[in-house]
Amino acid sequence: MLICDVEGTIFKPHMDKDTEHPSYIWAGLAAHLGADAEREEGESHQKWKLGGYGDHNYGESYIKWVKASIDIHKRFGLTKSGFEGVVNAAQYHEGCLEFFSRLNRKEYIPVLISGGIKQFSSRACADLGILEENSYAACSYFFSHGQIDSDLSLVNTSNFFGKQEIVKIALRKHGLGEGDWFFFGDGPNDVSVAKEAPISVGISPLPELQKVVTHSYKDFSELMSDQSFLQKTGLLLDDCASGEIAPPPGDIKQLAKQRVDSQIGNLAIADLQARAAARMSEICGASDYRLQTLHGIEQLLRAGEEVLLFCRLDQKDKKVVSAILQPFSNAAEVMVNVCDVLDNTEQRIRDEKNSFIDLDSKIQSLSRIPLELRDVLTEFRALRNISAHNYKRIPIEAAYNIAQRTYELIQRLELMYYNK
Repeated sequence: MLICDVEGTIFKPHMDKDTEHPSYIWAGLAAHLGADAEREEGESHQKWKLGGYGDHNYGESYIKWVKASIDIHKRFGLTKSGFEGVVNAAQYHEGCLEFFSRLNRKEYIPVLISGGIKQFSSRACADLGILEENSYAACSYFFSHGQIDSDLSLVNTSNFFGKQEIVKIALRKHGLGEGDWFFFGDGPNDVSVAKEAPISVGISPLPELQKVVTHSYKDFSELMSDQSFLQKTGLLLDDCASGEIAPPPGDIKQLAKQRVDSQIGNLAIADLQARAAARMSEICGASDYRLQTLHGIEQLLRAGEEVLLFCRLDQKDKKVVSAILQPFSNAAEVMVNVCDVLDNTEQRIRDEKNSFIDLDSKIQSLSRIPLELRDVLTEFRALRNISAHNYKRIPIEAAYNIAQRTYELIQRLELMYYNK
């Protein structure tokens, strides 16, 4: 697997890397909005550096910083056209397009992990032939009534230490081992993940990353001139290769099955559900009504995919009613229920029968997951309440993003609770 950072690695940074505040797309959006927005964005960056949003080791601090940036952009009136203009103006590093056109995709699966904005990564996916499902980012921007729709921002912990966890779930998702990956990055937020990579490559790296990577290049053109490295790794083909191949045309049920299989086909979801059901039955009896809440993840995901595919094929105004995401919401809730039964004591499981335990309480009680994953799950819970439980009309792209987040959370939980 070839895992790449996005901003500053695939794309050139918005600002000179030697400046105090080279925060790439965030700085680019602030600059577009004017000096006051740029000043506030710089202040948020300094606050982050000084620990003003919390300990950098926990996802909550990064979530708070991302939300602060979204708030700045919203208050200063970022429009959809202005946002798209900044995203589309970004330039690729020299040689990037050729590198990915020649990437040996029989041996390497390209994956993007960004601490930035999903639409930025989506542009790279389209241009470089990478499947959207192999792209992870900190948030997504969608617009409603002329301003940012904060309800659909999908804040995530895909930066600093959070990148390492996403590497693990991407490997597990594709059935690869712990040593089957390379990492390409550029900045201090890539240091921790670069240290764990079997091979790490810095693209115009900052000094903090330069110290830890195994290889370093000014850009992709310089990398492609290193014949020794290319022969050793087999990264490139002599001729241009095609990009990632989408599933062939078929009926909706078959396409939905292929989509679900590509996401959870290598995971032990069925085994986890069976183990949770067996434990619940042993503790509380085979007639306990909660047994029915421990099954059906794959079926729910397929049902959700069928509806999304139908909407995409039949869509005229490119919007859908958010309530169609209910199957994905339910699938995530079943996964939390499964982990709750596998994780907690017999006494607590018995006590739950006689008390109301909401999903937030279950999330907080899971002992095996790190704090930052609890933060992400809580964010998803809030998003679920806003979107999947009402009839708000949202862009089809936003619906797909929420579905993708569901898969990511299921993958993350499976990684925590599957015993190899």
